[in-house]
Amino acid sequence: AVQTRFISETVVSDESVIENLLAMQLEKILFNTNEVTIQPLYHNTLQFVAKNLNNYPQLSLQIDGYTDKTGTPEVNRKLSLLRANAVKNFLLQQNVNDNQLYVENHGEKMPIANNNTLSGQMLNRRVELKFVEPSIVQK
Repeated sequence: AVQTRFISETVVSDESVIENLLAMQLEKILFNTNEVTIQPLYHNTLQFVAKNLNNYPQLSLQIDGYTDKTGTPEVNRKLSLLRANAVKNFLLQQNVNDNQLYVENHGEKMPIANNNTLSGQMLNRRVELKFVEPSIVQK
């Protein structure tokens, strides 16, 4: 006699997936000095973000742009906005809804590394992404 085995398929609820996405630390998108071009090595991360925003329209994304301290504070504020908007535009090209994307520019404020070293400056030229629920978005 042939035995039949059933392997139960785990059903993951949308709530569970969303909870995991909200807790996720996403890769930082780093930029070259004075540039706003998204390097191809970040495309997979951004496509993952876009796929999840498209699958879960109740989610939003906080997009925070930063710079290192080279340049004037005014130039850095503008540059950080251009970087954040470059990421936003990439996601819009992936059919993400504009209402799900919240952009903020911080310029050279809030460095995550020493701005007096080249390696620290490289880490500070970034866009950070965070899945959020629309009710907790900081506008």
